[in-house]
Amino acid sequence: MVRHRIDTEEGQGLELELAGAGSRAAAGALDIAFGGVVLILISTVLGILSLIDPTFFSQTLLATLVGAGVALPTLWQLFFAARRVETPGKRRLDLTVVDRAGAPATLGQHALRALFLPLELLPLPLPLGLMVIFAHPESRRLGDLVAGTLVTRGGGRPAGTWRFKRPPKNFDSELLAGYEAAFTPARLARLGPAERALCSDLANRAGLRVSVRKDLESRLARRLARLFDLPEPESPRAFLAALGRQL
Repeated sequence: MVRHRIDTEEGQGLELELAGAGSRAAAGALDIAFGGVVLILISTVLGILSLIDPTFFSQTLLATLVGAGVALPTLWQLFFAARRVETPGKRRLDLTVVDRAGAPATLGQHALRALFLPLELLPLPLPLGLMVIFAHPESRRLGDLVAGTLVTRGGGRPAGTWRFKRPPKNFDSELLAGYEAAFTPARLARLGPAERALCSDLANRAGLRVSVRKDLESRLARRLARLFDLPEPESPRAFLAALGRQL
């Protein structure tokens, strides 16, 4: 199991579990399969339309689609990056693209990664990208090296963490909504890579003793409240939970 360590300004050592060649290859194969199905469906529809389309517009679209085949892996990646979600293959394997500071990869970084895909899919003895992943100590491909990104194994949302889509039934939903309203885009822009990495690590870490978790949550919430020019939060856990839903 390969890990990437991040030393934050707060003196906290964070570790990210990196995805290996096997899981990355499986995610890539799933994306190719999903993309192939979508391509076949679109091509079939355009082919049928071209038989009855007197303007030849459908034939032009079909020819363009076939001619742009080499760029389809890049377009597939960019489509999901623009929507701020991982590709179906990565979601299935619970993989996430981040930068080396642990923050979510930017759209520009996703674009750089995607541009190298046609080259990395060249069918040598093995695809070039897969061979680079095998050789690199952090399982990075060419696109990752250029874009400065890593692919991590998300591990879901372990029990006991505060990042969730829906709050538990015993959670103060009004307090949570109040904090969410306070996290304006201008305030969220103040979060640097170190703060984002620290939030992500605490959000996903399970198995901490209750007293340790409460202490970490309290200190982190106070630090972020000062950063956002907000009063000290009444409930650090609700404060962090609301923030986790915004990141």
